[in-house]
Amino acid sequence: MLDASCAVSPSLCAKGVRSLGPRSLKCTNASSTSPTSSSECENTRAAELAISWAGPLRGGEVTDEASAEAVCGPMHVHGRSQGSPRGLGLDHCATAAGVIGGTGLLAALFDGRSSVTTSVAQSALMTVSQYLAAAGAPEAEATALEPGGPPFLPGNLLDPVTLKKVQDYMASTTRP
Repeated sequence: MLDASCAVSPSLCAKGVRSLGPRSLKCTNASSTSPTSSSECENTRAAELAISWAGPLRGGEVTDEASAEAVCGPMHVHGRSQGSPRGLGLDHCATAAGVIGGTGLLAALFDGRSSVTTSVAQSALMTVSQYLAAAGAPEAEATALEPGGPPFLPGNLLDPVTLKKVQDYMASTTRP
């Protein structure tokens, strides 16, 4: 299990509630057991975030970032244009788990719950869910999902003359 149990800092707690609306948020200071000042938090409550590698997946395949990318799909999506899976080269799945866990933690504090649990595997699946949905859709895609793809920017865009032409074209088009 990835050690990610934590308590939210009072300032983050208070900022999160102010952005959500007029309801009060309950929190405790992560560095002490006593409640924080009333200017930062109005009551006392702590919430715990637990992030594991595999979550509900069975079989022990997800034990690190590379295995999460391979088992859950980001590696396959990233390598689609080359025709084979490719690692992302950054901690995409673990970072997604942190963001999703942090969001869940704020929601838990807002709702008065005491804990949030997620996993790197579940978060990785969430990041590729639109690709899974498209692959399982009965209707055909508007564009083919084949390896390769169009160049989305001209290769010579760094050439000053070409860049000027692109800028002139963009300036001349009407916008709704």
